Amino acid sequence: MIYQGKIICDNCGADLDYVLVDGYAFGDRMMEGVMFRVRLFEDRWICDGVRDEDKAYMSKFDWKYWKSRCEEYCQANDLAQCPLCGEEEVLVE
Repeated sequence: MIYQGKIICDNCGADLDYVLVDGYAFGDRMMEGVMFRVRLFEDRWICDGVRDEDKAYMSKFDWKYWKSRCEEYCQANDLAQCPLCGEEEVLVE
């Protein structure tokens, strides 16, 4: 959840720099399990990469395209995952 411009996990209480979004939400089975890192910047969700373990897989694809798909998804939807505890997180209520 966002509190005064900060992302705080409702489950573990951590103050987060970013949350994770499963690529399945906007890329179906081709991106299933690829976790995109998303940060809040000036009231917009910005995708700045993927987890280290997903970088080799993503190197096969057009990064700009998938980055924009992720950001579009985050502007219109509200679920992500806490990178620390793994619980689903509400981006904006």
